[in-house]
Amino acid sequence: MEKWKPINYKGSWNTDPRRELEARAHNALNGHDDWVAIPVKLAFACAAFLECSSRTTITADEDGPLPDPLEISCRKNFDHISMGDKKHGNRFISWD
Repeated sequence: MEKWKPINYKGSWNTDPRRELEARAHNALNGHDDWVAIPVKLAFACAAFLECSSRTTITADEDGPLPDPLEISCRKNFDHISMGDKKHGNRFISWD
């Protein structure tokens, strides 16, 4: 099965599948709906999403300063610290 990839959903890019699900839920509420239909790929991505509670904010990347600070969540399994890995990360950047 093909994995979930970020898309432009109703004018916003979400790199976290949970944020896309949130955007779809808000869209449904705005349309006075009680149910949300989502792609199966998105459902599996949300169900499999594990992270610890660590977050960091970056103000620049390899291309230079960012227009707005960006908060990043750790996407490693929530117990990676207890397993001896002291670094947090999201596949693109890591921090202590």
